Amino acid sequence: MEPAALGNHYGDDASLAEARRTEIARYLAANSADQASAPRSRAFAVGFDVKAGTGLPRITETPDFKRKHDEIPVRLIQDNPEVGSLSQRNACHRQAA
Repeated sequence: MEPAALGNHYGDDASLAEARRTEIARYLAANSADQASAPRSRAFAVGFDVKAGTGLPRITETPDFKRKHDEIPVRLIQDNPEVGSLSQRNACHRQAA
């Protein structure tokens, strides 16, 4: 999200001072999945070239996530008003919270 869009973020002003924004950006860059040493974290970055400028995808678009959720019928997700999409992890993984 571009900094300008934070002035009206769902009706709230979520703007950050430049120093805070820079601090957060550095932390996120240093701790992203493509920088992690843990195999599980790195699994999310496999196949994506962050340096190419496209960044990492949503977690639901990663090969690791797709492999672990490929057996779930669409009707249990999209056709279920309590779920709706794979991004609603608490709907299926009750202990996720």
